[in-house]
Amino acid sequence: MTASLADDRANGVSPEPAATTVPEPAATTVPEPAVTTVPEPAATTVPEPAAAPVRPAGPVPTSWEKWAWIGFALAMAYLLTCVGRLVFTLQETSTLVSIVDNPALDPDGSTVANLSSVESTFSTVLMLTSFAYLGGYILFLRKVRGLGAEEGMDMRPLLKHWSFLAWRLCVLVSLVATFARPSAHFTAPDQAGLHSQIQNYGDLSSLLLGVRMLTAGVMAFAIVSLRTRIRAALLARTAVAGLHPAQPSLPAQQGSPA
Repeated sequence: MTASLADDRANGVSPEPAATTVPEPAATTVPEPAVTTVPEPAATTVPEPAAAPVRPAGPVPTSWEKWAWIGFALAMAYLLTCVGRLVFTLQETSTLVSIVDNPALDPDGSTVANLSSVESTFSTVLMLTSFAYLGGYILFLRKVRGLGAEEGMDMRPLLKHWSFLAWRLCVLVSLVATFARPSAHFTAPDQAGLHSQIQNYGDLSSLLLGVRMLTAGVMAFAIVSLRTRIRAALLARTAVAGLHPAQPSLPAQQGSPA
Protein backbone atom coordinates (compact mmCIF):
# COMPACT_ATOMS: atom_id res chain seq x y z
CA MET A 1 0.00 0.00 0.00
CA THR A 2 2.96 2.36 0.73
CA ALA A 3 4.37 1.61 -2.68
CA SER A 4 1.04 2.41 -4.25
CA LEU A 5 0.96 5.77 -2.49
CA ALA A 6 4.47 6.54 -3.75
CA ASP A 7 3.52 5.69 -7.29
CA ASP A 8 0.45 7.86 -7.05
CA ARG A 9 2.51 10.76 -5.81
CA ALA A 10 5.07 10.19 -8.60
CA ASN A 11 2.36 10.18 -11.15
CA GLY A 12 0.76 13.34 -9.64
CA VAL A 13 -2.33 11.60 -8.46
CA SER A 14 -3.61 12.85 -5.17
CA PRO A 15 -4.57 10.12 -2.85
CA GLU A 16 -8.24 9.84 -1.88
CA PRO A 17 -8.87 11.04 1.60
CA ALA A 18 -9.46 8.33 4.10
CA ALA A 19 -13.10 7.63 4.67
CA THR A 20 -14.24 9.01 8.04
CA THR A 21 -16.91 7.03 9.79
CA VAL A 22 -19.32 9.37 11.60
CA PRO A 23 -20.79 7.56 14.53
CA GLU A 24 -24.59 7.54 14.57
CA PRO A 25 -26.13 9.43 17.49
CA ALA A 26 -27.03 7.19 20.32
CA ALA A 27 -30.73 6.43 20.44
CA THR A 28 -32.34 8.17 23.37
CA THR A 29 -35.02 6.12 25.05
CA VAL A 30 -37.77 8.39 26.43
CA PRO A 31 -39.19 6.68 29.48
CA GLU A 32 -42.95 6.28 29.39
CA PRO A 33 -44.79 8.18 32.10
CA ALA A 34 -45.54 6.05 35.12
CA VAL A 35 -49.11 4.80 35.21
CA THR A 36 -50.74 5.89 38.45
CA THR A 37 -53.33 3.44 39.68
CA VAL A 38 -56.18 5.33 41.40
CA PRO A 39 -57.80 3.09 44.00
CA GLU A 40 -61.56 2.68 43.60
CA PRO A 41 -63.62 4.21 46.39
CA ALA A 42 -64.69 1.81 49.04
CA ALA A 43 -68.18 0.39 48.42
CA THR A 44 -70.55 1.69 51.03
CA THR A 45 -73.52 -0.46 51.88
CA VAL A 46 -76.54 1.76 52.53
CA PRO A 47 -78.64 0.15 55.23
CA GLU A 48 -82.26 -0.45 54.31
CA PRO A 49 -84.83 1.56 56.24
CA ALA A 50 -85.93 -0.15 59.38
CA ALA A 51 -89.16 -2.02 58.94
CA ALA A 52 -92.09 -1.40 61.26
CA PRO A 53 -91.63 -3.35 64.46
CA VAL A 54 -93.44 -6.65 64.43
CA ARG A 55 -95.22 -7.48 67.61
CA PRO A 56 -94.03 -10.80 69.01
CA ALA A 57 -96.59 -13.56 69.31
CA GLY A 58 -98.48 -13.27 72.54
CA PRO A 59 -101.73 -12.02 74.02
CA VAL A 60 -103.45 -9.17 72.22
CA PRO A 61 -103.43 -5.91 74.23
CA THR A 62 -106.86 -5.14 75.63
CA SER A 63 -106.30 -2.20 77.97
CA TRP A 64 -107.39 0.23 75.24
CA GLU A 65 -110.79 -1.48 74.85
CA LYS A 66 -112.18 -0.03 78.07
CA TRP A 67 -112.02 3.41 76.47
CA ALA A 68 -114.12 2.10 73.62
CA TRP A 69 -116.77 0.92 76.05
CA ILE A 70 -116.60 4.21 77.99
CA GLY A 71 -117.14 6.16 74.77
CA PHE A 72 -119.97 3.83 73.79
CA ALA A 73 -121.65 4.18 77.22
CA LEU A 74 -121.43 7.99 77.12
CA ALA A 75 -122.90 8.09 73.61
CA MET A 76 -125.78 5.87 74.72
CA ALA A 77 -126.32 8.06 77.81
CA TYR A 78 -126.66 11.08 75.54
CA LEU A 79 -129.04 9.17 73.26
CA LEU A 80 -131.25 8.14 76.18
CA THR A 81 -131.26 11.71 77.48
CA CYS A 82 -132.45 12.86 74.06
CA VAL A 83 -135.20 10.23 74.15
CA GLY A 84 -136.37 11.49 77.54
CA ARG A 85 -136.24 15.07 76.33
CA LEU A 86 -138.25 14.15 73.24
CA VAL A 87 -140.97 12.48 75.31
CA PHE A 88 -141.13 15.52 77.57
CA THR A 89 -141.26 17.90 74.57
CA LEU A 90 -144.22 16.08 73.07
CA GLN A 91 -146.04 16.15 76.41
CA GLU A 92 -145.13 19.79 77.02
CA THR A 93 -146.36 20.87 73.59
CA SER A 94 -149.67 19.07 74.06
CA THR A 95 -150.19 20.56 77.53
CA LEU A 96 -149.40 24.12 76.43
CA VAL A 97 -151.70 23.88 73.45
CA SER A 98 -154.50 22.66 75.73
CA ILE A 99 -153.93 25.53 78.16
CA VAL A 100 -154.01 28.06 75.31
CA ASP A 101 -157.25 26.58 74.03
CA ASN A 102 -158.69 26.40 77.57
CA PRO A 103 -157.00 28.78 80.06
CA ALA A 104 -159.13 27.35 82.88
CA LEU A 105 -156.85 24.30 82.93
CA ASP A 106 -154.10 26.42 84.52
CA PRO A 107 -155.70 29.37 86.25
CA ASP A 108 -152.72 30.22 88.48
CA GLY A 109 -149.96 29.39 85.97
CA SER A 110 -148.43 26.69 88.17
CA THR A 111 -148.53 24.07 85.39
CA VAL A 112 -146.64 26.31 82.99
CA ALA A 113 -144.09 27.12 85.71
CA ASN A 114 -143.52 23.42 86.43
CA LEU A 115 -143.09 22.67 82.75
CA SER A 116 -140.55 25.47 82.45
CA SER A 117 -138.57 24.13 85.42
CA VAL A 118 -138.46 20.59 84.05
CA GLU A 119 -137.44 21.88 80.63
CA SER A 120 -134.56 23.84 82.15
CA THR A 121 -133.36 20.74 84.02
CA PHE A 122 -133.55 18.61 80.87
CA SER A 123 -131.59 21.23 78.92
CA THR A 124 -128.80 21.22 81.52
CA VAL A 125 -128.57 17.42 81.59
CA LEU A 126 -128.62 17.31 77.80
CA MET A 127 -125.76 19.78 77.56
CA LEU A 128 -123.65 17.89 80.15
CA THR A 129 -124.18 14.51 78.48
CA SER A 130 -123.35 15.96 75.07
CA PHE A 131 -120.02 17.29 76.35
CA ALA A 132 -119.37 13.98 78.11
CA TYR A 133 -119.90 11.84 75.03
CA LEU A 134 -117.80 14.15 72.87
CA GLY A 135 -115.03 13.98 75.47
CA GLY A 136 -115.26 10.19 75.57
CA TYR A 137 -114.97 10.05 71.80
CA ILE A 138 -111.86 12.26 71.81
CA LEU A 139 -110.20 10.22 74.56
CA PHE A 140 -110.95 7.00 72.69
CA LEU A 141 -109.32 8.35 69.53
CA ARG A 142 -106.23 9.36 71.51
CA LYS A 143 -105.96 5.86 72.94
CA VAL A 144 -106.31 4.37 69.46
CA ARG A 145 -103.49 6.56 68.12
CA GLY A 146 -101.36 5.68 71.14
CA LEU A 147 -101.98 1.98 70.50
CA GLY A 148 -100.91 2.43 66.89
CA ALA A 149 -97.66 4.07 67.99
CA GLU A 150 -96.92 1.28 70.48
CA GLU A 151 -97.69 -1.54 68.06
CA GLY A 152 -96.18 0.04 64.97
CA MET A 153 -99.52 0.13 63.17
CA ASP A 154 -100.98 2.79 60.92
CA MET A 155 -104.46 3.47 62.30
CA ARG A 156 -105.50 5.94 59.63
CA PRO A 157 -107.01 3.33 57.27
CA LEU A 158 -109.07 1.95 60.15
CA LEU A 159 -110.40 5.41 60.99
CA LYS A 160 -111.62 5.94 57.43
CA HIS A 161 -115.11 4.52 57.81
CA TRP A 162 -118.48 5.71 56.55
CA SER A 163 -119.85 5.92 60.11
CA PHE A 164 -117.46 8.74 61.03
CA LEU A 165 -118.48 10.70 57.93
CA ALA A 166 -122.17 10.11 58.74
CA TRP A 167 -121.57 11.33 62.29
CA ARG A 168 -120.00 14.57 61.04
CA LEU A 169 -122.95 15.16 58.71
CA CYS A 170 -125.39 14.58 61.57
CA VAL A 171 -123.51 17.07 63.75
CA LEU A 172 -123.69 19.65 60.95
CA VAL A 173 -127.44 19.14 60.48
CA SER A 174 -127.95 19.36 64.24
CA LEU A 175 -126.14 22.70 64.40
CA VAL A 176 -128.16 24.10 61.50
CA ALA A 177 -131.43 22.95 63.11
CA THR A 178 -130.43 24.47 66.44
CA PHE A 179 -129.90 27.92 64.94
CA ALA A 180 -132.98 27.62 62.73
CA ARG A 181 -135.32 26.82 65.63
CA PRO A 182 -137.43 29.83 66.68
CA SER A 183 -137.34 31.34 70.12
CA ALA A 184 -139.31 29.80 72.97
CA HIS A 185 -140.85 33.17 73.82
CA PHE A 186 -144.39 33.18 72.39
CA THR A 187 -145.62 36.69 71.63
CA ALA A 188 -148.63 36.15 69.38
CA PRO A 189 -151.48 38.56 70.29
CA ASP A 190 -154.29 36.11 69.80
CA GLN A 191 -155.13 32.54 70.73
CA ALA A 192 -154.71 31.16 67.22
CA GLY A 193 -151.28 32.75 66.92
CA LEU A 194 -150.12 31.32 70.24
CA HIS A 195 -151.44 27.90 69.28
CA SER A 196 -149.46 28.04 66.02
CA GLN A 197 -146.23 29.25 67.66
CA ILE A 198 -146.30 26.59 70.36
CA GLN A 199 -147.02 23.83 67.88
CA ASN A 200 -144.27 24.94 65.48
CA TYR A 201 -141.75 25.22 68.29
CA GLY A 202 -142.64 21.75 69.56
CA ASP A 203 -142.36 20.21 66.08
CA LEU A 204 -138.94 21.76 65.38
CA SER A 205 -137.68 20.78 68.83
CA SER A 206 -138.79 17.20 68.24
CA LEU A 207 -137.05 17.18 64.85
CA LEU A 208 -133.86 18.53 66.42
CA LEU A 209 -133.95 15.89 69.14
CA GLY A 210 -134.45 13.20 66.52
CA VAL A 211 -131.32 14.38 64.69
CA ARG A 212 -129.38 14.41 67.95
CA MET A 213 -130.55 10.88 68.72
CA LEU A 214 -129.38 9.78 65.28
CA THR A 215 -126.04 11.51 65.86
CA ALA A 216 -125.49 9.70 69.16
CA GLY A 217 -126.56 6.37 67.66
CA VAL A 218 -124.16 6.73 64.74
CA MET A 219 -121.35 7.60 67.14
CA ALA A 220 -122.05 4.55 69.29
CA PHE A 221 -122.02 2.35 66.19
CA ALA A 222 -118.78 3.97 64.93
CA ILE A 223 -117.00 3.28 68.23
CA VAL A 224 -118.07 -0.36 68.35
CA SER A 225 -117.22 -0.87 64.68
CA LEU A 226 -113.79 0.70 65.13
CA ARG A 227 -113.11 -1.49 68.16
CA THR A 228 -114.00 -4.60 66.15
CA ARG A 229 -111.74 -3.66 63.24
CA ILE A 230 -108.79 -2.76 65.50
CA ARG A 231 -109.12 -6.02 67.41
CA ALA A 232 -109.22 -8.01 64.15
CA ALA A 233 -106.10 -6.19 62.92
CA LEU A 234 -104.27 -6.97 66.17
CA LEU A 235 -105.25 -10.64 66.01
CA ALA A 236 -104.08 -10.90 62.40
CA ARG A 237 -100.80 -9.16 63.27
CA THR A 238 -100.18 -11.51 66.19
CA ALA A 239 -100.92 -14.56 64.05
CA VAL A 240 -98.42 -13.43 61.39
CA ALA A 241 -95.81 -12.75 64.07
CA GLY A 242 -96.31 -16.26 65.46
CA LEU A 243 -95.91 -17.92 62.05
CA HIS A 244 -92.96 -15.77 61.01
CA PRO A 245 -91.00 -14.69 64.08
CA ALA A 246 -88.77 -11.71 63.58
CA GLN A 247 -85.11 -12.64 62.88
CA PRO A 248 -82.25 -10.63 64.38
CA SER A 249 -80.84 -8.26 61.81
CA LEU A 250 -77.18 -8.67 60.78
CA PRO A 251 -74.88 -5.63 60.77
CA ALA A 252 -74.26 -4.13 57.34
CA GLN A 253 -70.94 -5.24 55.78
CA GLN A 254 -68.59 -2.53 54.57
CA GLY A 255 -66.99 -3.12 51.17
CA SER A 256 -63.16 -3.30 51.04
CA PRO A 257 -61.20 -0.93 48.77
CA ALA A 258 -60.11 -2.42 45.43
